[in-house]
Formats: sequence, structure tokens, C-alpha cells
Amino acid sequence: MSRAIPDSPEILVVGGGPAGSTVAGLLARRGRRVLLVDRATFPRAKPCGECLNPGAVAALDRLGLRATVEALDPARLSGWSVGGRWASAEAEFGSGIHGLGLARSRLDAALLEEARRRGVEVLEGVRVESVDSAAEGDCSRPPRPRVRLRLGDEIHELRPRVVVGADGLRSRVARSLGLLADGAPSGGGGRISLTVRVRWDDGGAPGSPRRRGRLRVRDGVTVGLAPVRAAHAGAPGEGNLSVVVEAARHGAHAGADPLGLVQGALLRALPEERLHIVDGPWASGSFRRPVQRCWAPGVVLVGDAAGYFDPFTGQGIYRALRSAELAAPAVDAALADAARSNAFLADYGRRWAEEVTPGRRVQKVVDAVMQRPWLREPALTLLGPRSLASIIRITGDLLPISSLWSLSGVPDPRPPSTHRPA
Repeated sequence: MSRAIPDSPEILVVGGGPAGSTVAGLLARRGRRVLLVDRATFPRAKPCGECLNPGAVAALDRLGLRATVEALDPARLSGWSVGGRWASAEAEFGSGIHGLGLARSRLDAALLEEARRRGVEVLEGVRVESVDSAAEGDCSRPPRPRVRLRLGDEIHELRPRVVVGADGLRSRVARSLGLLADGAPSGGGGRISLTVRVRWDDGGAPGSPRRRGRLRVRDGVTVGLAPVRAAHAGAPGEGNLSVVVEAARHGAHAGADPLGLVQGALLRALPEERLHIVDGPWASGSFRRPVQRCWAPGVVLVGDAAGYFDPFTGQGIYRALRSAELAAPAVDAALADAARSNAFLADYGRRWAEEVTPGRRVQKVVDAVMQRPWLREPALTLLGPRSLASIIRITGDLLPISSLWSLSGVPDPRPPSTHRPA
């Protein structure tokens, strides 16, 4: 891999996670010159629940990435079991419908390699210092961003025609351009998560419990467990165990003894499980990162950089893929018609806001219920299997939000053709 930074890429993508590698690959397939940079070296561990919901699986199909991911032999995820202190409920996504569990180190590296195969130039170990969208030349030309990159001890300045910020929760692109919403935290506060890799003591033999994710909430601590590698002859099954805690209440414990906190939370929430920790913990947080908008002249944001709310509902990777799917044609159109560049990027921002705003409202309602025992326990007790199945399918991006109004029955999942490929 070359370590030289190109002088004049048309598009600079900042961030090599699922959103960044996907949008870069889509644009390269359209014949665009794309440079993708990331401060990490892949493969790298990533704190995450590591679940691709059924909506994400459908997106992989549309984007031509399903075979790349299936080649990694991910675990199948059939649904979720949700529980509190006294009550619990469970539901499946539906017959023939599944999500996937896969370690982010493997998923991200595979998607990044696919972007390379599609013609993207990738530079790892490159840090973005700042992004400035000030106009260059006469005022009739669209603004061309100025980006300062650090490669080793050297600073390089680039003037790509478009910058795609795919640099996650703490997006340097969003911060540099003042796109964070008022009140968005710069660090600390809220919640933090600790993620570990686990193996089942019995080898993780395939079975119904191992194909269903499990979520338990009690005393302000959320514990999620899901398979990420299915068991095979001679190879044990592996899972993702994520513990989310309130920073104000548990932050000191998380900092002093993160592994002890995880082990204690596991014993309290899932005492019946016989598993051991084989890697981690990896920490992340806080999670609430609203943005004013996800575009600026010459710049778009995708994935977590485009706004984030702690997804109890496991929609993060779906939204990374979907934002890339929407952004790619907008960026391509902006490059093809410089006079209308801002209009195309603004249209992406509008479409993305329209698509994610209802889902984020649902996330906040689910969060509010799950964090309050006096709401959570009755809700889990009263929810019938069909109603819970509808909620599981909505948060799995299989059903539209409007399905909340018809919880007495489970509507048919919307077909994949609801979304058009980029």
C-alpha cells in the first residue's frame, strides 16, 4: 500500500468503518477518484454490539456486499429476548428473516478491502487535523473544502471537491465545521459501554437460545448478549457481551475495574449463562451526538457522524449502510453539476433527516421505557407475542414506523424494493 498522499482526489472520505468504506466503494464504481483515510490500521477492535439487523442484511444485498460478509461465516440472529428484573418477553424477526452477528474487526476490514477492490485508494494511520469549507477562487464557484492531514510527522493539505465525514461519534469533520447541535456533549456524561468477546463453556453448540440476542435491563445497567461466530466442529461459538451503564453512577467503577464491572453485571443479569471472557474490554461513550444538519458546502456526513442516539434497538450498522446508499448519488450529482452542488447535498440532508427522525423518536421512547422500572416491567408483562414481534421488526428495519399504530397484528414486512440501490 502506498503511503504517499495524492495531490488532488475528487473525493476524500474520512473514516474506514461500514459507512465510509461503503460510500467510497459506491463512488469509485461510478468512476470517481476517491481517497479514504483512517487514523487506525485495520483490522482493529471496535466497541459495538456487533449485530446487523435484518434491514442491514437487506442493505448488503442492494449494495452488492452480501457475499463479502457471508464469506466471513457470521452467526445468524433470529430475534431478541428482552427482560427486566421480573418480566421478560421474546420474539422472532419472522420466518426466513434473520440478522447477522459478526465481530467488527472482521466486518470492517472486509468492507474496506472490498472498497479497495472497487478502486478506492486507502491510507491507514492518517489523522485529520481540521476541515475548512471556506470558498476558494471567485464567488461563482462552489466552496472547495480545505483539509489538513497528519501522516507521521508531516502535515499535508488537500483541496478535494467533496469531503465525506464518516469518522464516527467524535467526528472531527462535524466539529471542525460547527455541525454539532447545541448541547451535544464533547465528552463525558451520559452513558458508557464496555464490550467483551465471550465463548460459551459448552462450546456454544447451535440452538435456539444461541440464535437469539438477549437484552437485560436492571438497576440502570443494560446487558446485551448476541452470537458473533457460530460453533462448528472443533471451533467454539463466540458472542458479544456489551454492558451499558450510567457514567455518573458507574463511571468510577468502569475506569478502575472495567472487567470486574462486566463480570458482575453478567452474573446479575444472565446468571444461567456459562461463558468466559476471551478478549476486551473495549470502552465507548458517551453516545448522544445530535447534529444541526449532515451537510455543508462541499461536505456530507454519513454513519454515526451524521447524528447518533444510543441504539437500544441495534440499528447503527443499518444506518451506516443506508446513509452511504443515499449519500453516494448525491455526491456524484454534486460533482457532475457544480452550479447545483449545494442543492444536491442539501437534498441528501433532507432525505436523511426524513428517514431517521421517526426511528430516533422510537429509540427514545424505547429507551425511556426500558430505563424506568415502573414502565418497563408492566410493558414487558403486557406485551403479547404479536405486539412484541411488531416492535422487534420495526427496530430491525423491516417495518415502517407507522406499524406502531397497528400492534394488534403483524403487518407483512416491507419488501427490499422499498429502498432503491445507489
